[in-house]
Amino acid sequence: MPTIRMILEKSCVGKFWFTIGGEIEYEQSLEEAAMSKLPEETGHKVDEVTSELVLNGPGTVLYDVFSGIGPFSIPAAVCGTSVVLANDLNPDCYYWLNENIRINRKARNISTYNMDAINFIQEILGSSLEKVWLDFIRGESFRRVLVLMNLPASAIEFLPCFIGICSVGMKKTYIEASECARNLNLSMRDLIPVVYCYCFAQKCADDSDAIREITDAIHEKFGGRGIDILAIRRIRDVSPSKLMFCCEIHLTYSVLFDDTVI
Repeated sequence: MPTIRMILEKSCVGKFWFTIGGEIEYEQSLEEAAMSKLPEETGHKVDEVTSELVLNGPGTVLYDVFSGIGPFSIPAAVCGTSVVLANDLNPDCYYWLNENIRINRKARNISTYNMDAINFIQEILGSSLEKVWLDFIRGESFRRVLVLMNLPASAIEFLPCFIGICSVGMKKTYIEASECARNLNLSMRDLIPVVYCYCFAQKCADDSDAIREITDAIHEKFGGRGIDILAIRRIRDVSPSKLMFCCEIHLTYSVLFDDTVI
């Protein structure tokens, strides 16, 4: 076919691609205009994330750990999220993320990082979380903190990175923010991050079996520390034997500080 320029073969999940023939050229342009199937795939996922951000209001801080070229970060910034911090390890993704931000001029209040996800969670999220609490203590608007981990093949493996991201020195800030929250009839729990972690699971006769396996895997990653799994939602069928789920996980004090004593 004269319109085919390159053929790729994927050897396994998320690791290797081989060029069978054609030009070695990977850059592509995508224009979306009344694409009938878009709402069933990427469009559905983008709408799900952005609607959650709109629901939580303009006071939301979003950390996009595996942002790619910005399919979630940029719509989130456009829809009014107060602060978006987008990260991707791939330098090409990082380049096009910044280019897409430049093109989408409405995407303000977004910072970009080219870091390993482990370092992004432990360094950037940990330190900036204290700033969110300090801003709240100083009387600035109440902010929900959301963390997006859209790398279904391995995102669950990064959950242990949240353990101990807050230093001992941040406990004083946490206590002061808790007191401010109580005075305003708010819960400090709402200032602790909620993680949206996408994952795959083998298709079972009943979704409850897959959800049970995912739940066990999440608790194992946190090593028995208390967490609150708010929801595990089926997103879509990936293949005849594989499903995609989104896990909504509310972190706790014991996870952030790796401690149970305030």
